[in-house]
Amino acid sequence: SLEFVPGPVRGGEYRFEVGTAGSAGLVLQTVLPVLLTAREPSRLVLTGGTHNTSSPPFDFLQRVFLPTIERLGPVCRAQLVRHGFYPAGGGEFHIEIDPVQELGSLDLTQRVDWRVERVRALVAKLPLTIAERELAVSRDLLRVNADRCEAVAIDDSRGPGNVVMIELAAGDCRELTIGFGRRGVPAETVARDACAEAQTLIGSGAPVGEHLADQLLLPLTLGRGGRFATQAVSSHAATNIDTIAAFLKINVTRERRDDGLIEVGLSPAGA
Repeated sequence: SLEFVPGPVRGGEYRFEVGTAGSAGLVLQTVLPVLLTAREPSRLVLTGGTHNTSSPPFDFLQRVFLPTIERLGPVCRAQLVRHGFYPAGGGEFHIEIDPVQELGSLDLTQRVDWRVERVRALVAKLPLTIAERELAVSRDLLRVNADRCEAVAIDDSRGPGNVVMIELAAGDCRELTIGFGRRGVPAETVARDACAEAQTLIGSGAPVGEHLADQLLLPLTLGRGGRFATQAVSSHAATNIDTIAAFLKINVTRERRDDGLIEVGLSPAGA
């Protein structure tokens, strides 16, 4: 059996050390929801993996996730101190949170016209030509100008790593599709995978991508709720919905619209 007796939520300064290359971003998403409505501001130092497969890299948190959370009222500032790739880890980033008494609501349901804002390919302790090959594929598939592409050699990482990130913009909305370099996988394949995900999102016109969709669910249930449209509800998102419903009294709706998008709505029971 497990007994959990929570006390009051307190802001302040906290340090979370994963100790391995495990995702520090997932640790942030664990503690962030309660700190968004704490009485005091918070400053977090998180160490571990900052750019991991199967988890949001720092750039996604800074450019996509946290700005969307700020639409609910709080202010969140993020600073990358050191990159941490799997398996070496050793990365670090800082988060400052100015909380609000109550989270507001969110409405991201209108279709958007995405454009490619920029493409960045990072390499750490690997030849820069890997990044250049990824950018060449991205320029060809996405028809993006060279001045919007950047190959970056990272010199602060403990170990080798590679990631290509495609940032999409539509008004004040941002999305990021990501491809991680893997041993034995050509750089061209890594870039093609990231481009394919970007093309799918661009074609759908969805204001919320598949990964952001499941990350927004918990914050929305802790505030006044909201609605968003996405191109697909992943099994991860469906599991999150069922888990949240087991703990909280909420109304969740999922409806496929005429334009092919799925609109998800969350509101407190009785609202």
